[in-house]
This record gives sequence, structure tokens and C-alpha cells, in this order.
Amino acid sequence: MRLIHTSDWHLGQRFFGESREEEHRAFLKWLIGIIDSGEIDALIVAGDIFDTKSPPSYARRLYNDFLADAIESKCSNIIVVGGNHDSVVGLNEQKRLLEAQNVFVVGGAVDRIEESIFPISRDGEMIGVISAIPYLSETSLRSSRGSTDESDRAKALEREISRYYDRAYSISRDIGYGSSIPLVATGHLSTLMRYMSGATRDIYIGSLELFNREMFPPFDYIALGHYHKRIVSDNLAYSGSPIPLSFDEVNYRKYILDVEISDGEVTIDSIEVPKFRDIFRVKGSIEDIEDALIDISNLDHVRVPFIELTVEPSKELIDVASKIDEFNRFGDIKIVKVVVEKSGDDIALNSLDRSLDRLDSITPEAVFMKRLELEKFNGNSRDRLISKFREIVDRVELDED
Repeated sequence: MRLIHTSDWHLGQRFFGESREEEHRAFLKWLIGIIDSGEIDALIVAGDIFDTKSPPSYARRLYNDFLADAIESKCSNIIVVGGNHDSVVGLNEQKRLLEAQNVFVVGGAVDRIEESIFPISRDGEMIGVISAIPYLSETSLRSSRGSTDESDRAKALEREISRYYDRAYSISRDIGYGSSIPLVATGHLSTLMRYMSGATRDIYIGSLELFNREMFPPFDYIALGHYHKRIVSDNLAYSGSPIPLSFDEVNYRKYILDVEISDGEVTIDSIEVPKFRDIFRVKGSIEDIEDALIDISNLDHVRVPFIELTVEPSKELIDVASKIDEFNRFGDIKIVKVVVEKSGDDIALNSLDRSLDRLDSITPEAVFMKRLELEKFNGNSRDRLISKFREIVDRVELDED
């Protein structure tokens, strides 16, 4: 069985106020070319299809257009699971209609796990089984709510996640009649290693930072989402996001994964995603930055590049905001973020406040974290507040669904 594994598209994302529509459209067109160019048995999209639970209309249109093109491609099965950014109801609303076209969507945890397990066939013969397991939140599993102790709740949640995978594995084996056909699962969670990006957030409570990989049952391959960086460890893999979603991802090469499972052996090849927009981080004095921007503007770019500027402290009083306005004379670049490293003498640097974070480019959690920076805490009070905040957000988002 041969799979293409991708995840974390985040359709509809605003990058410091700037739309990613052109990049996402180019990626999806490229992906159709990939799945239509070879013997691909299934495409797996492992969560975070959208950037928010209420994506803009153009993002939904991108998704629907892609599915329409994918149905017409040579790839005979499409598996889509929800991530922590996705709306369960939003993804599931076309579920039955899409199943008729071999597009299998699982927006959230289900009571009847067999409803999210799909045999994969080629020329009328079953060649594998995919357990389409989405993001499993504490709220959806409702396993650990009886305890007020965060450590106990985290352990209970981990056990419930493990039990969910065990049930899926058992059903998959039954569907495969105990044969040696490949058994594959998806997932949208944190495991393998601690990873952070400006565009990701912790999705589990308390001490459950990482799900213990040893608690996964012995699927032949587990296609994971949530991390925006490609990470491969034996038969577990994150494909990563197809485009950089924050400035701390600009140096990551982006991939989709080409996975082949044969006779119990798993081969994972990485296909690099073309760069659909250049993104730069420029740091230095005002003079250094100006020279760098001139060099960048003289390069050939597919699209106008996005740029983050970090202005180093200067002994001279500088009206940085005015200088940034001057830099905007370069019509073929877009400065979307400015960071000023302040020193005691650089009073005039404060004039740049108007260029900093915009409400349409930061998340509720980012606002909450900024507010916490103003407080002093004793012991674990800060961690408890963060945990409670995330629990409230999950409940509100579930109610919205």
C-alpha cells in the first residue's frame, strides 16, 4: 500500500495580517499533481486543515475545490481527520456526501470507532486498513474530568487516548481478517519530542506534554499531525506543514511524505514542497537592515516576500517608525513584523509601538500569555492558570461546534 501523508495546512491563516491564499492555492495545485502522477492508494491529511474553527469563505472554497480535484485524480481514497484548530461539525457536515466518492472525513472523536476505520482497496482487492483517528481532546473523551489533580487528569487522559487507539487497532485487525495487510492509523497529538513553533500551542493538560509513544499499538504506520516540522522515527512520522506558518519556521524545509508498506516493511520518502513565497528575518542596525532589504529586493521572487525586522539598539536616538516608512519604498517586499531590541538610551525606539502586534494576527492564547507577563506568581500558579485557560477554550470551542 502506498500513501501520501500531509498535515497542518492551516487554510485561512493570516500571517501578521497578510493572507496566505495564494500560497495555499499553489500548494494544493502542486499536491494534486503529486497524487495524480503515480500509483497512490490513499492520501492522508492528518489534521489542522483550517487555521480556525470558523475559517473564511475563501479557505472553505480552497478545501472544497481541492477535494473536487482529488476525486477526479488517480488517487482512489482520501482520508481527512480533524486537528485541534478544526471544527468537528464544520468538517463533518459533508461527511456522508463525500464518502460516496471515497473521501473519508472524521472531524472528531466518535463513540463507534468502527465508523472511522476504512478498508483500502485496489482493483477490488483489500490491500490495507486505515484507522482515521483525529485530535482527541480531554473534553471529547471526558475521561479525566472527575479529578482536580492535574497529574491524575493527565494520566487518565493518556490512558483514554491509548484505549482509543487499542480499540481501533483491534477493529482494524478484525476487518483485515488477521491477515498481513498493512494497518495504518492517523493522529493529531504531541509525541516523540518536545517541539514548539510560534504557530503551535500545547493541546493537552497539566503534565501531559507528550503522549508516550510506547502506548501506541503496533500499527504498521502512524501518520501524525500537529508539529509543523517533518519528524520521522521508525514507523511514526509528522509530515509537517507545507508552508512556514511563523517566522521561527522559515529555515525549515517543507515536505509531504511518500509512504510505502510492503511485507511488513515501511519505506518513508520525503518529497520537498516548493517554496511558494520567500520569508526573511533581517536583524541588525538600521544601516545593516537597509542594505539587506536592498539585496532582498534585487532577488527574483515568485511572490512578494514577507519580512521580519529586528532592530538592534543604537547609541543614537532614532525614529525607527519613520525609517520603516522609508523602507516601504521597496515596492516588491512586505515588512509584516518589526521587533525593536531596547536599551536604556533608546527612548525614541518606543515610537514604533504602532507597528507591533495586530489583533487579527494573534490568537486568544497569545493575548492571555501577554497578560500573564504582567503578573507575579508563586509555585505552580502560572501553570495552573494556563491549564485552566486551555480547558475553558476547549469547552467553548466544543460548544460552538
